[in-house]
Amino acid sequence: KLLPWLHKDFERNFRLPDILPGGRYCMMDAVNPNGRPFMGPNLYMTPPGTYTHIHQDGHGTVDSGHFCLSGYNEVLMIRRIVERRKIHVVELLMGKELPAEDILYGLPHCDDQVSQWPTKDSIKKCEEMGYCPSVFILKPGQMVHINKGRLHAFRKMSSAQLPKTDCHCDLRDHILSSLQPSESLCCASIAWDWMYKGISPEGINREVSSILECARLNRSRRLQSLAIPETTLLYLAKNVIADFRGQKRDGDKSIILPKSARIYRNNCIPSSKKVLRGILPSLQFVVSKHSSASRSSKKCQLEEGGYDKLEIISKPNTHENPDVFALDPYGSSDFFCKICMEELSNV
Repeated sequence: KLLPWLHKDFERNFRLPDILPGGRYCMMDAVNPNGRPFMGPNLYMTPPGTYTHIHQDGHGTVDSGHFCLSGYNEVLMIRRIVERRKIHVVELLMGKELPAEDILYGLPHCDDQVSQWPTKDSIKKCEEMGYCPSVFILKPGQMVHINKGRLHAFRKMSSAQLPKTDCHCDLRDHILSSLQPSESLCCASIAWDWMYKGISPEGINREVSSILECARLNRSRRLQSLAIPETTLLYLAKNVIADFRGQKRDGDKSIILPKSARIYRNNCIPSSKKVLRGILPSLQFVVSKHSSASRSSKKCQLEEGGYDKLEIISKPNTHENPDVFALDPYGSSDFFCKICMEELSNV
């Protein structure tokens, strides 16, 4: 009974609401809440000693935020790198007992995955390769933002002594030496996924193109992405164009803000023109891809023995047979084709 109230209280009092799903820094701020997948915030209660293996949230398509309420999170994080380098990182950190791709694209909580935690030597090798590994412990009251496509792993700190070769050994020993005997190590945290938009045109272009690239790779492996990049991109372009035209018509002086607010707006929130410049290359790619598919479909229909065309049914199949076509209101299964894993963006 208390969870809905706690959820509203967190959204109302969180000091950084703009980085929550649908916030001003999120690409999904242009999509209404009922038109996008549910991405949190979620409350997690986890016992000490549990862990996730190295992974990327949403298979590389979403950012994530983790706010620690109690307990301690041992975190390992790698900078964003290209696909072939991700495989190399997994081999360096997790060994070669299992194929690197199975670990990278498997579920982070699977029990059948290798349980090896990175060592100091493997971290050093990553540093030598320029992967910039970050090894730290998230304490109560602290939050970390993990950018999309960044490999990372979590382990809930326990009172057990770690081997001297473990990359978190020294950090854990330092915290354990200062803990009170009565302090609980049970970890409570709030986490959510979102889609960071960027600020500069170059940064926005990198963020959007990174999502589209990971979505293509996921589809080639028949994996479903968590983000809906094409839908978000189309709605973002539609809203920003309308905003840009309004600013141009009113001379961008229709709203008078106090000096402090103007500084915040100019420095942190990208202008409509910057957003349009940043999303243009990715928008051109998405539109050209769907235009090509449409032309190919029409050509097949005209040829003898071509494929039957797809039509929009008048009634959703969920209404016709809910036992077979279940609708998950808190998932993203209805944003993708269940046959080819293509996003249903309706370009």
